[in-house]
Amino acid sequence: MSKEKRAWHYLGRKFKSYPVRKRILISVLSLTAVIILGLGFYYFIILARISETEIDLAALKENINNEKICHEDCLIIRKKMEEAVSAGIKKADPKLIKRLENYWSSPQESTEFKKEIINLWRLNDNVQAVPQYFYDYLDEENGNVELQSLIISSFLSSSPDKQWLNYYFSLLASTRDIALKKEALRALSNRKDKTESFTMKQLDLLENLLLNEAAPLEIRADIVLLIGDYYPIFPAETSAALLKIYRKSELDNISRAFAADILNRNSKEDKLALPDISGGEWENYYNY
Repeated sequence: MSKEKRAWHYLGRKFKSYPVRKRILISVLSLTAVIILGLGFYYFIILARISETEIDLAALKENINNEKICHEDCLIIRKKMEEAVSAGIKKADPKLIKRLENYWSSPQESTEFKKEIINLWRLNDNVQAVPQYFYDYLDEENGNVELQSLIISSFLSSSPDKQWLNYYFSLLASTRDIALKKEALRALSNRKDKTESFTMKQLDLLENLLLNEAAPLEIRADIVLLIGDYYPIFPAETSAALLKIYRKSELDNISRAFAADILNRNSKEDKLALPDISGGEWENYYNY
């Protein structure tokens, strides 16, 4: 018999010589040790598969969800985590990118954390790298309006891509939420390439929205201001549209006043009298 076999034989006899209670205790301890070692190895493998930025993202997620009111110290910690995750996005860490997509698509994740996901991509400052799933989300009729508005203001408003012009005007003519229409108006008003982007077809659409009273009251005055941006490009047509708006007594006084003001500033003809606007009307306008 070899030395190894003799050793195992000796240990076996030794173990059998122990009282039953002691043998049970040794067996339980041995099994526990095996389980602990197995779990340790398992978690080592799991952690080895998680990137450092994924850990930062998990910590940021916990911070967002647990710190509803984030004061100075919390904000400092949160900013450091955001910078770490943003750096991973800029490096195109594939594990991190996939993890962000999974979080976004999960219905269990909070709106606040999804807003943070948008913010993380905004910090990347590269419109070309914005995930397609953000743009796809804009088409969801039952999507969260707060998230959709944030996507528009974070990525579309700064994009020079003219494909979004049709999207903005389709929003204005649709029955979608007023918050989305406001973002569309803001994006159109802030465009730097208006001379190349604005067309007569768009001007006609804006005019019809007002004259047909299809536009909600909350955005009518802002539509008038946008129409005013067409004046340097189509002065005669814009002037005619504004005059129709001014003369339509069924419209609210603020929209009519804005139309008259734009005409008065751009015309050498007799000045149009501004409609009387009550304090309540102004208060409502600023509260929209």
